[in-house]
Amino acid sequence: MTVFFHYVIFKKNRGGNTKKNNKKKGKKGFTLVELLAVIVILAIVVGISITTILPVMKNSRKKALQVAADSLALWIDQQYELYLSGVAINEDINEEFINACFG
Repeated sequence: MTVFFHYVIFKKNRGGNTKKNNKKKGKKGFTLVELLAVIVILAIVVGISITTILPVMKNSRKKALQVAADSLALWIDQQYELYLSGVAINEDINEEFINACFG
């Protein structure tokens, strides 16, 4: 019986045929369960971030249009003041400004 235990201990110490050693020496990679767990976690993170980001994007578009409209109103007011004062108005600059605001 002691010979059997000695054989088992010796074989384990020498890197015998155990599951742990087979995993290290065998194929490298991830198991299907590990990959599915990562995919599920990523899907949850993406779902949470999309539901958080979409309202922010809508609000930012509204604010950008409001800023562009305010800027255009200020520009029109300035152009009107220049017109009343008799200063020459540059047509090219005006078109560039409108295109920059509203594409």
